[in-house]
Amino acid sequence: MFERIIVSSEPSTETHDIAECMKGLRKLGARECLLLYCLDPYEGGAKVSSFYQKTLENYSRKQQLILEDQGYTVETRVHIGEPDDEVNRLARDREYSLVAVGGPVQSLLREKFLGGMEYKIIHHSTIPTLVVRISEFYEDEHLAEKCGMADHILFPTDFSDNSMKAFDLILEMVRSGVERVTVLHIADTDVKDDSKREIMEKLQEREVDLIKAGAENVQVKILFGEPSDEIIAYAQESGTTLVVMGTQGRGFLQELFIGSVSHDMVRKSPVSVMLVPAER
Repeated sequence: MFERIIVSSEPSTETHDIAECMKGLRKLGARECLLLYCLDPYEGGAKVSSFYQKTLENYSRKQQLILEDQGYTVETRVHIGEPDDEVNRLARDREYSLVAVGGPVQSLLREKFLGGMEYKIIHHSTIPTLVVRISEFYEDEHLAEKCGMADHILFPTDFSDNSMKAFDLILEMVRSGVERVTVLHIADTDVKDDSKREIMEKLQEREVDLIKAGAENVQVKILFGEPSDEIIAYAQESGTTLVVMGTQGRGFLQELFIGSVSHDMVRKSPVSVMLVPAER
């Protein structure tokens, strides 16, 4: 399903960790990987220096070897300009179906969150974006094994249209080999009993769909409280390896200041997050 993926990163030690974690996507049919490096055109002088070019060449070669060892066919591309524009163009013209970026846990107003390459992609990508959490396993020689992102999928849902778009993607993931999925809804603490029953019925409908698609271990759960806090706490205690959820499709500043659940997850989730964008 994710046969062709983009890994978009900047040279750093964590870059190699992102490549290690791509092994977990092989189970979902990933076969081709594009290593995409996007350079800021306003930093042209520094970015085209012979030292930087050599650094980039060394990093990209290490990433390429890691990915080829996992069985990927690998291409490398250097783009000068906005990363989100290039990702969307590649998705449109060359049919890439997923983009992966690194994402250290961050506070709301850290400078990187406001202007980093990763977050430009997250906010504007027209294809699903995988935010890879790697800090927990930093410099771990067994990193690839611990990045088994397809082992346990957590699907937080509010039953919106775009949430169901994310669910359709999870059904494809199950058909590709994912066996364990938890479907989670966060309700208000004062929700009435009738509403609880209605929510559980909807969750159980999703459970049936997942079992029909081939999932062997499906759980449904209702929690109460602040959505992002409850999702994160449950992900930690349940051994979730990947959270898959839809985004609301609003503009960046509106998302930032209203405390969107999806963007709270990008900032604070201890496990990797896959965001499925709304139709644009």
